Amino acid sequence: MSRQVANLVPVEEWHIRDLLSDLREADRLELEALRGWTAEEELREAVRITSHARTCIAEGQVVAIFGDSKHDEFIGIPWMVSSNAITRHARAFLACCYEVIQDMRTRHNYLVNFADTRNNIAIRWLKWCGFEFFNAIPYGRSGELFHPFMMEGTACADQQQFSQR
Repeated sequence: MSRQVANLVPVEEWHIRDLLSDLREADRLELEALRGWTAEEELREAVRITSHARTCIAEGQVVAIFGDSKHDEFIGIPWMVSSNAITRHARAFLACCYEVIQDMRTRHNYLVNFADTRNNIAIRWLKWCGFEFFNAIPYGRSGELFHPFMMEGTACADQQQFSQR
């Protein structure tokens, strides 16, 4: 059995089209629950406001698109949208996502967002990455339940070391 390999590359238009054509249903539901926009509108807006959006590609298939946007000077908002290929390329995906999360942590004191309670794969991945989860609250446009989650960034540790000098 050969080792699965995934590559992280900057997001291109064809990545968005491919991902949307094979979008996981749980991700579609989560995106559409946020503001009532379509999944495509939400994904395109997320990529637009993110300076470090990356695509995970395995065997030519778009597995996921990640990013983080700046909420304020301390808080970053991490996000990920995945295709059904994530189940076929799970090991390759997990191998590349550590780098993505560590990169996000260098830019923010805290990473904070919300995950739809119906999106079990995303919640498992976020917990595997080390995010702390909190009790679900109504967050979606129609009161859908979302779990707040967070992780301390390394920018916070760097700032604390600097202030102690």
